[in-house]
Amino acid sequence: MNLIHPCGDDDLLDCINTVGSYICSCKLGYHTNETGGDCIDVDECALDTNDCQQNCSNTIGGYDCLCERGYKVVTSNPSECEDVDECSSGLDNCEQVCINLNGGYNCSCYEKFFKNGTKCRPLEECDNSTCVNGACYVVRTAQPVFAIEASIPPLPTLQYVKVKNASNKVTLFSLTAVM
Repeated sequence: MNLIHPCGDDDLLDCINTVGSYICSCKLGYHTNETGGDCIDVDECALDTNDCQQNCSNTIGGYDCLCERGYKVVTSNPSECEDVDECSSGLDNCEQVCINLNGGYNCSCYEKFFKNGTKCRPLEECDNSTCVNGACYVVRTAQPVFAIEASIPPLPTLQYVKVKNASNKVTLFSLTAVM
């Protein structure tokens, strides 16, 4: 005895048994077209029926949630996004200090340094009065300086030595961390 599926052989249709009858219904993520004959994809993103926290990408029979730059999908709840900590994960390009922000990060420099893009340069330059035998020596210590309040573990004190020759060109520059 061959049983014929009353809703046909469309894989997108579910047959729901009722008392004395049945109902053919499109599977989740699909709805019937205008003629009522075929099931077509529902665009949950265009209809705004998704639960994505940031961005939605329609797929056949469903949707995917996407996060903006600086955020990642929460593993336990794929509709939510959380901040990526670029500083602790090494994704920053800061030379001295990285400060994580929601959706990004900022670079900062230690005391006695100034920021030039993502690089840190010493504030003090040699002058002629500190030159000995045609070479200039600057020895300073630097403590971290922060433009914003942040909960950051203590950073080492830096000691740097810069040597310039009589032509005022840097011939040696060394940086040492002192804990």
